[in-house]
Amino acid sequence: MKAAVINGADAVYFGLRRFNARARAQNFNQTELVDVVRYLHNHNCLAYLALNTVVLHDELEEAARSIALAAEAGVDAIIVQDIGLLKLCRQIAPSLDIHASTQTTQTEGNGIALLADLGVKRVILARELSVDEIAVLAEEHRAQLEVFIHGAMCISYSGQCQASRRLWSRSSNRGMCGQACRLPYRIIRNGSQLDAPPYPLSPLDLCAWRHVPDLVKIGVSALKIEGRLKDARYVAAATRFYRKCLDAALAATPWKPEPQHLRELELTFSRGLCEGFLNGADHRKLVTGENPANRGVKIATLRAISGQSVVVELLAGQQPPKPGDGLAFDPAPQNGQAQGGRVYEARLVSRGVVALGFGRDDVDLSGIPANSSVWQTDDPSLGRALDQTFNRDIVFRRRPVDATVHLQAGGPMRVVLSDDAGLVAEASWPGPLAPSQGKSLDKDVLRRQLGRLGATPYELRNISILHDGKPVDECAVMAPASILNELRRRAVADLDNQRHASARHEVTANALENLRGPALAVERPRQSIRLHVLARTIDQVRAALSHDPAPATIYVDIADMASAMDALAQIRRHNIVAGGVGPQVLRNAGHEQLRLISQAGWSCFLARNAGTLEMLKHAPGLAIIADHSFNAVNELSVNVLVSAGATRVSPGSDVDYAGIAALAAACPDASLEPVIWGHAPMFHMAHCLFGAADKSANCSGCARACQAQNMLLRDRLGVDHPVIAAHGACTVFHAQAHSGMEHLPAMIAAGVSDYRIEFVDEDFAVAQHVIHSFNQAQRRDAQPSRGAS
Repeated sequence: MKAAVINGADAVYFGLRRFNARARAQNFNQTELVDVVRYLHNHNCLAYLALNTVVLHDELEEAARSIALAAEAGVDAIIVQDIGLLKLCRQIAPSLDIHASTQTTQTEGNGIALLADLGVKRVILARELSVDEIAVLAEEHRAQLEVFIHGAMCISYSGQCQASRRLWSRSSNRGMCGQACRLPYRIIRNGSQLDAPPYPLSPLDLCAWRHVPDLVKIGVSALKIEGRLKDARYVAAATRFYRKCLDAALAATPWKPEPQHLRELELTFSRGLCEGFLNGADHRKLVTGENPANRGVKIATLRAISGQSVVVELLAGQQPPKPGDGLAFDPAPQNGQAQGGRVYEARLVSRGVVALGFGRDDVDLSGIPANSSVWQTDDPSLGRALDQTFNRDIVFRRRPVDATVHLQAGGPMRVVLSDDAGLVAEASWPGPLAPSQGKSLDKDVLRRQLGRLGATPYELRNISILHDGKPVDECAVMAPASILNELRRRAVADLDNQRHASARHEVTANALENLRGPALAVERPRQSIRLHVLARTIDQVRAALSHDPAPATIYVDIADMASAMDALAQIRRHNIVAGGVGPQVLRNAGHEQLRLISQAGWSCFLARNAGTLEMLKHAPGLAIIADHSFNAVNELSVNVLVSAGATRVSPGSDVDYAGIAALAAACPDASLEPVIWGHAPMFHMAHCLFGAADKSANCSGCARACQAQNMLLRDRLGVDHPVIAAHGACTVFHAQAHSGMEHLPAMIAAGVSDYRIEFVDEDFAVAQHVIHSFNQAQRRDAQPSRGAS
């Protein structure tokens, strides 16, 4: 935190031990919260508390306490993912600003409008947007916009990744991402393994300083550096780099970093740098697939190995490594372990050629191929220099204050400090002020004494003198320097206390209880069980139609429009409710396509994002079902979605099947539609594996391989996960479907009457068997029925 503050950050976001998206970070406990906020405010830095995970039903009380403590401590904003928590924040502390996390996956204006109506002041946009798309959103002025400018990139849309949870029960939406995207995979296309780099899901790191002037010009409110799992040196280097870049952009001054500035960024942490999606999608530049880990700066090529020494040829512009520097070799030997260590000795062989020695047993050089790349991973001298930037406590940016000195000859003296926020602090001395024996007390003398604000967050701007209430430039009185210093210290202390007091937010008692309403033991009337099937192929539609009893609803998630319309016609002929399906992530460019799909004649529609819900909530005769991609895992979130227009809500994947019964009991006025059988969408990406395999930059230059090819992603255990491209996105589904059919009795007893089966690549026979299994599992508790959705 100090590294960010002292190197020029305007705001710092940080987490507590619970409910933040970096559970592995060294977060603060609740008793430290007041001190953290005071430290940040004393350095004129805004304090943003990240409560940016989903919160389960039985955790809401603890979350409410955290919100109340944050409000009373004076945080400037809370960053949230959970829309129920958003509602709770608004209820507990109405004056506290709320920022919607990038985990809310906001990519277009309708979703932002919905969040703004719920009380969000700022939206942290998805990293997948281009500068042109951001400009359109900025013109709409629905909320302040914040944009990631530097740091790690997630391959999935943030908030839409289930890989870590499905593989290891470590949910990224709960702050426990296991970085499944950084593991090796093989691409299987039409049954054959492609000769491709081993890390096809590991993106490079974002470094988008070139776009800062454009982002400033279009009206973005904040630039975000990702850095809470990085060390202080990384934070220091990135903060001071972008501080210079932003200041130049604000002053409309051309700026280009020196090579050593970029070298600092790469040496503190870099998987390789790119500009992400800000130029638009380019699958070739986002993921090279060569290495998933930090590797610093590429400096040389390996030419020879002899024992524990190597000879390397430096790349143009690179300096020879020094003893103590860290080096690594790429590619790794056959054992897969990248080799590297610290340089023990360095000797110049010829121009651009250097012999480097390593300590005994430090590096295993056997198996490293000739012509391997040599990367510098550490520079201790740079580390020491960065340490010095935050090892002393300074205020990077000071807050101007004006001083007014009230004098009365033979009487008291009073010093008043005021700032631009309207705060007024003062300190008095009863006197008496003696007549001066020489030089009068003037503004220069007062500025020298009152302007000694070095250890404070302030700087003296204007000074004025009032003698007997009238403005003067000087007064023939004598004020001891010790008295002026004492008055300055007391006035500053008063101003500090007022600032901290004014930052606190009033807290509403019993806010959670008021939102929940009275706890009534209401038993829901037993309803017929309704099965809803999501089909992605015509065969799956036919399998659902062939079953007796047939499902109540068939959702058609078929990318090809002609095939989708064929499915719709077949479903109608069987007098079954037909459901349309929109994209999991909606972009501005997809608005017209969504309108066409939604108006095709569906009776209900599966909304997978806030933008779709907002666009379609008033569509006549169209029931809206909020999908699990909303990550609604508590009754507050469910109720927000129902209030926003949803007829039913599919709980988020972080609620296990046992928890769905408790969730249903907590929101008796809402209808839930849990996915009882289906494949988890592990990675949902703007990065297209089909396009990347064909070396296509994006869809505009693509041969539409996704429509003609079958693709699987083979993990390190040999499991093949299906890959599907649809709605302008690419999704990797888990190979094994999850099933909650053994939990049906408990959910039915809790009043859950709607269930969904989601197919991915199942054939006709498998689809039939799954539907049959569901009907058998629930038959002893209730009978399936066709019914309006």
